[in-house]
Parts: sequence; C-alpha cells; structure tokens
Amino acid sequence: MKNIAVLLPGIIRNYSHLEFISKMREFGIANNFNFYFFGYCYNFLGNGRHHWHFQREYNARKDLDINLIKSYSLSKLKITDQIIEKDKDGYDGRIISQWEGVKQSYLLYEEFVSETSTDFDLILRMRWDISVDCNKLKIVLNDCINDNKIRVVKYKTITDQGFVGSPNRVKDLCLFSEKYYDLLSLNHFVNLQIQHRQFVDNIYKSNPRPRDHRNAHNLRFEPQSEIMLTYYIDKNYKDVEKVILRHRHKWWELRRD
Repeated sequence: MKNIAVLLPGIIRNYSHLEFISKMREFGIANNFNFYFFGYCYNFLGNGRHHWHFQREYNARKDLDINLIKSYSLSKLKITDQIIEKDKDGYDGRIISQWEGVKQSYLLYEEFVSETSTDFDLILRMRWDISVDCNKLKIVLNDCINDNKIRVVKYKTITDQGFVGSPNRVKDLCLFSEKYYDLLSLNHFVNLQIQHRQFVDNIYKSNPRPRDHRNAHNLRFEPQSEIMLTYYIDKNYKDVEKVILRHRHKWWELRRD
C-alpha cells in the first residue's frame, strides 16, 4: 500500500462537496492507496457566490458544523478563527490566506509523521471544493511514485489549485507562504503591481462605480497566485523535476454551488 497525504486547506463552502473524502478512501482500498487527510479551515461556511470578494463571503458566513466535519475522521483537523482579511500592505488577504492554509495543513502532516513515524510516498495538495476523477488521479499518483517528479496543471499559467509529488519535492511549495513577501519585493512583481494599479485607476476614472466582479481594485495584480507560483516553479525546479499536466489530464473539477 502506498501512503498519500492529502492536504485540505481553505474555506468549506458546501457540505455536499465533502463526499470526495469517502469516495477517495473507497477507491484507495481497491487500488492499494492509503489516503490520509489533513484539513485546515475557517470556522464558518463560505459562500460560492462571493468567492472573488472575501469580505462579502465573510459577511455572509454561517457557523461551521464542526461535528459534521469531524465525522469524516480526518487524520488531523484544525479549525481556525484567525481570518486574514488584508495582507500586510492592505491588499485583499485571500491570496496570502490561501497559501497560509496550505502551510498549516502541511504542518499538520508533519505533526502526524512525528507522532506516528508513518512514511509517506506522496503529498497531494487539494481543496475542500474539488470533485475528483479517481481513475485519472490513480495514473498521476503512480507516475509520481515511479519517476519522483512533481506534477502541476497548467493553462496559461501554472494553476495553484493542486499539485502532487514526493514529500521532499513539494515541501517548498507547501511552505510557499513563507516566500510570499520576498517574491513580491522583486522588481518583476513590483512592476506588475504598478501596471495593475494603472489599469484599475483608468477604469475608475471613466466610471467611479464600475462593476468589479473579480475585486481587481483590492488585488496586487491578476491572477496573482498563479503568476507567483509559475515564476517560483520556473526559477526553482528543473524540467526533470516537474511535469506539466494539460487541461485534459487534470484529475479534478472545482465545485460550484
């Protein structure tokens, strides 16, 4: 049996989305995988309609049914009320909070390894709102085990929605939040922020109250998380250490309410 650590950071938006946990466990038993789930989430239920506007989502929150989440018997679970509404420079906290969530779920994994001495073959970064194609996932997992490469999905940029690889390969990605502000201080990203601010200012000059569905005026640039992750992976991982999975090969689909 291969041991797979599944990191589940972020906001839970719909309890029905959690059906994949049982689905993956059943699939794992039949295919020689032991899935261990490490969850880190806020203490409120999110709202899929406001996922581009954290403040709106937070304002529309409902208390999380903690007993229901615990009923899924995750290997470790941490529920927090520490909300990152803004980053240290006053921008929308959604990006840094996402990566802080990945870090926290990874730290739960490390605690579990320390407590149980369990050896893991792979770490899989997921989300609470993913619908899993287990047959495609099986291929990806076996390929990662066989060649010890990380796998990420790329559209125009590398997506931040999921990645998988051996623990030593993906540790730096799991701790990406520790590099967040250092990366943003690079000229490359400073220039992107300047360009984005000019773009936003021009929109608001022509229309003081534009329809800003994607919360652009509160962001540094778009799509910030994906651009930063693409830059980091391209600079720090050689071609032999990564495999880009194109759209048709992806093993998940984001759920929408």
